[in-house]
Amino acid sequence: MANRKRPIQILFCVSDDEKRIIKAKMAQLGTKNMGAYLRKMAIDGYIIKVDYTQQKKLAAAVSRAAANINHICRRINSTGHFYEDDVAELKEKIANSVAGVVVDYKGINVADDTKLRKELREAGVEYFVVKNTMLRLAVKETGLAGLADVLKGSTALAVSKEDPTAAARILNKFAEGSKGKFSLKSGYMEGKVLDEAELTAIAKLPDYKGMLSMFAGALTSTLSGLAVAMQAYVDKQEEPAA
Repeated sequence: MANRKRPIQILFCVSDDEKRIIKAKMAQLGTKNMGAYLRKMAIDGYIIKVDYTQQKKLAAAVSRAAANINHICRRINSTGHFYEDDVAELKEKIANSVAGVVVDYKGINVADDTKLRKELREAGVEYFVVKNTMLRLAVKETGLAGLADVLKGSTALAVSKEDPTAAARILNKFAEGSKGKFSLKSGYMEGKVLDEAELTAIAKLPDYKGMLSMFAGALTSTLSGLAVAMQAYVDKQEEPAA
């Protein structure tokens, strides 16, 4: 007893019911040391239980992220490439498209993102978030190296296999209504890199069906004019000589 930090012993009596209540409260706090519990309650009057659930979840997430980073580093060290298969797939998507648009999506919320993806999908445009490093490697060998200059911050890519104006048209319309939270970075069409101003100009063009309709209208008008001119020439030739 002489060497104990707390040499003074204090005793008090409780009923069976009171003892059960004390043990129940101790169980709620997750402690089995009755002496420590009673001393704390007698001195401070309360005990705060700290919930570390969120901290544990955060620690687990950080641990998973660290494992993924470690896996990536091992792969780069062993192959010299950053997900070579993914880069090859990305290169193939770009090569098989007639046009593409690179955007900064940092301010878009989940609801707007879902709506935008649906509209693009219905127009035959594939839209996906992409790592700048991967896209930089993909465009390096596709003749679109100029795109690398805008690959900073958050990046998403929209590619179209058929309609060359669809991606620019839909994304530009969305950007105009986003109040600066979503913007066009750059793009390409038929192997040529486009800046934001060129994309905006392309976005003002009608869609593929609209362009066909305009072409058909212009062709019909031309043919009609030609037919009238030919008929006038024939009528003139058939006029009797004076």
